[in-house]
Amino acid sequence: MASFPRERLVQLIVGLLSKQGAAMLAVLDKKVGAGEGLEVKGVTVAPDILREALALHRKKSSPLPEGGAAQPEPRSSPTASSSAAVSSDAVSSAAVGSRGPGAPASAAAAAAPPPAAPAASARWGAGGARWTPGVPSASLLAAKALTECEHAEPCARQAVVAQGSKAVSVFGLPDVLAPPLGTQLSEGQQVEVVARFLSQRDGRVYLRLKAETGWVSTRSLEDFEEIVLLALEGERSLEPDNFKKSMKSPAMALLPVLDQEAAAASAVGDGVVGEDAGLEGAAEGGADLDSEGEGDQDLVDERDGELDADDEEGVGEEDMEDGQEDEETDGEEKAEDEETLEDAAAEGGAALAGSPSKAIKRKVMKFKIISGRVPILRRPAAADLMGQPSAHLASLQKGATFLADGIFFVRGEQRAYLRLTRDRGWICERSRKDVHRLAVVRAVQRRVPVSKKMAKAVAFRGGDAGGATHLKQEDLVKNSQGKIVSKRASEAAKKRYADSSLGKWTEAVKKARSDLGVVGFSAVKKGSPLYEKAQEYYKGPLQAAPPGPPTS
Repeated sequence: MASFPRERLVQLIVGLLSKQGAAMLAVLDKKVGAGEGLEVKGVTVAPDILREALALHRKKSSPLPEGGAAQPEPRSSPTASSSAAVSSDAVSSAAVGSRGPGAPASAAAAAAPPPAAPAASARWGAGGARWTPGVPSASLLAAKALTECEHAEPCARQAVVAQGSKAVSVFGLPDVLAPPLGTQLSEGQQVEVVARFLSQRDGRVYLRLKAETGWVSTRSLEDFEEIVLLALEGERSLEPDNFKKSMKSPAMALLPVLDQEAAAASAVGDGVVGEDAGLEGAAEGGADLDSEGEGDQDLVDERDGELDADDEEGVGEEDMEDGQEDEETDGEEKAEDEETLEDAAAEGGAALAGSPSKAIKRKVMKFKIISGRVPILRRPAAADLMGQPSAHLASLQKGATFLADGIFFVRGEQRAYLRLTRDRGWICERSRKDVHRLAVVRAVQRRVPVSKKMAKAVAFRGGDAGGATHLKQEDLVKNSQGKIVSKRASEAAKKRYADSSLGKWTEAVKKARSDLGVVGFSAVKKGSPLYEKAQEYYKGPLQAAPPGPPTS
């Protein structure tokens, strides 16, 4: 691409302005005002060159008067013009009277005082309209959106509020926890979008509006599953595929689900600190919260961690609970009843000390932290989860375990919160920085790890071998000797045996016994009819006639 010198580009643009006229002049003024350049036939012209060309064009368009430089003619109001005219007439009359009718004009001009400078109101015009910037372009708004959120991406699209949706709130930042601006989008309203932000923290897609100075979420604030902003008909979706998947909670199948009232009753007060809530050991983040006292261990699933290595994964939750009730002794039931009464008293329940059967029993499960540091919250809410660490009761490090007796699912956040036993706080099941990642899973305990010898047997029954073997249930088979072996290795061994001399001799003896009608044990001795018949079958394929020459 040929490069032009600056002077040549300026002259070319001035000539283009002279040919195109006011229309081209307005386009270039808009480009210079927006700080944009101009591309003509593959040549990019910088904004400063455009500014210089415009100045030169205007200078050539307004001719200079004789004997001096061009002065800009100030705008004046009718009042100022009439005042200036009166002053001029008065000066002329005074000049004529002083010089007499026969004096030359040059003397009158010299005797006349210079006209006074116009007032500020006359110079700029009384009540004249001031210059105001035009409507910002989509590129400028996209650049502004990047300053508001550095991870946003330009997205020039149009969206419409879904039918049947409530009013969509507009936020100053791409975050539903940010204070709303007070403006809302109504049902069926169509808006223009200039940028998009994919938030991994809360799993939402935020759109930067062009007309309104704010951000909106494509999902409802009350129910995450409800989409409130849609793309126009025939256009691709505003959300990528990985943001359309619903996030389910694995812990909801293990713990009782709490309602809003129960969750509010289990919230820890603002005046309670970690030590008052029984979390003094968890402040360092390395302690486990599974030692609940003398009786809490009885509330934990007794068969969790005591299953055989072969049957651990094959037992469901209902079977584990039934087995627990069948295997508990009278002393263990008594200890569990006592602990249940203590829990009921701590909650302020109405359990009677003389009626253990009427006490409220909680199903307690053990969980493990698998993702970094997880805070212990006062209440199940994203505002507490995303708040300052000083507002948290304590925190647990990766690998720590704890006991939970309930779960509360927030539909607007797609997050589940696990309630610690004795109402000592809440732990979010999902990661604080990425809602698509789990931070808590159920703790599976093993007293004896699976050995390599038993790994295939455990995998063949559908259990978890704990990494002792990579083979799965569909990869294993039981051989004729009752041993669990690899299906692939078994098929290869059968093929090698069939092609070997021993395999061929065995098949020959079987056919010979069948032809001779031999039943029971019979030794295959040389010279015996059974031996001779087996030799015929064994050597038969070897004595077959060789194939003839190939035909053309």
